[in-house]
Amino acid sequence: MSNNPKFFKDVSIIHNLNFHSDHKMVRAALTGIPMKRTRKYLINNSRIVCTGESEALSANLKLLAKNQHFNKDLSIEEKYNKFIQILKEATRKTNTEDNRAISKQTQELLQERKNLIKGKEDKYKISEISKKINEQIRKDRKIKRDNTMKKHIEKTGGIKKAIKELTVKKDWMPKVKTDKNNYTCKRPEILELATDYYKKLYKSNKSGRA
Repeated sequence: MSNNPKFFKDVSIIHNLNFHSDHKMVRAALTGIPMKRTRKYLINNSRIVCTGESEALSANLKLLAKNQHFNKDLSIEEKYNKFIQILKEATRKTNTEDNRAISKQTQELLQERKNLIKGKEDKYKISEISKKINEQIRKDRKIKRDNTMKKHIEKTGGIKKAIKELTVKKDWMPKVKTDKNNYTCKRPEILELATDYYKKLYKSNKSGRA
């Protein structure tokens, strides 16, 4: 992967993974230069989104607010932080939607296969349960896709946001250091630099051999 071994550290092999395969996974930590990004604003509190019923949220807020006593001596910031804490707790109790793509049945099958691998059961049992896991994962993905489509159609009347949520993004490399010790963000130049790098990397340094 690289002609400079200093880029790699803590290289190790991961054993006993919950995968039905004879291959071993290699894990390593890479050293690099962190990319600096300028941000005008910094918001510590993430968005609080309620996916449940508004009536249930209102009832939970009233119950929590009733049990909490706001001291008059508290500052505005302390009152605000306390209110945010109440709002988060009420929203968490109201939200019943599970955003995980894997169902409980699939998790049980994965745990069962993990126990079989640990118990060194025969490969036939592991192979059979692996087929069931693959089939169940396909069903889970279809259910999640249908539920996501339904949610956005009912909310906005379209599927544009649903497709955006379901699409797995692959970001391009934002910038690359050139031979002149500066950086470029242009995609054609990045592709050219990457091509030249791998040409030099895989070029043989030994002469006289085919």
